[in-house]
Amino acid sequence: MCLLPLPLFAQGPDVITMDQKPHHHLILQHDYVKVFKVEVSPRVSIVLHRHNQDTIAIAIGDQLVSVGIPGKPDVPQKNADAQVRLQRGGYVHSMQVDGNTSYHTVAVEFMHPQTGFQNDCAEILPGQPLKCTVAALSKASSVYVHQIQLESEQTRVCLMYVPSHQSLNLAEYPDSPDVSQLIVLLAC
Repeated sequence: MCLLPLPLFAQGPDVITMDQKPHHHLILQHDYVKVFKVEVSPRVSIVLHRHNQDTIAIAIGDQLVSVGIPGKPDVPQKNADAQVRLQRGGYVHSMQVDGNTSYHTVAVEFMHPQTGFQNDCAEILPGQPLKCTVAALSKASSVYVHQIQLESEQTRVCLMYVPSHQSLNLAEYPDSPDVSQLIVLLAC
């Protein structure tokens, strides 16, 4: 009888997923991705949660946060406006907004497994080399600037800066036809 309670203590509470978090608002879902709009007020925490699939997070505005990973001390982190981060499937964390401004992020969860992630023109994967070429770094015109950030064997993640009152016809934008693209458009 004395040994019976031990397994109960070892199990701990279940960790929720992004779908169950009140700060994560699902704005788009289809066979390839789920897109969440994440907004958190200053000095508020996001509870411990799990990313079931690989997820790309794009910072909207500069952010000061502390990231908590179970069993480790919280780590202060500064995310720059438009910074892309990769959170691999199975990643479990919490977060506290430390700055005086709200935390605003777009999180894109891939619905299919991703393999062979590699940096392109930004260091998304720490310690991994950049694969950036002059063509990938910037396809600049008077209308937009395009930068490939990260690629897997299935997906290419790009940032495209389009100034206000300008338009971009994505049908005219040539790219690799064998790779799906996630394009995040930011108004300048």
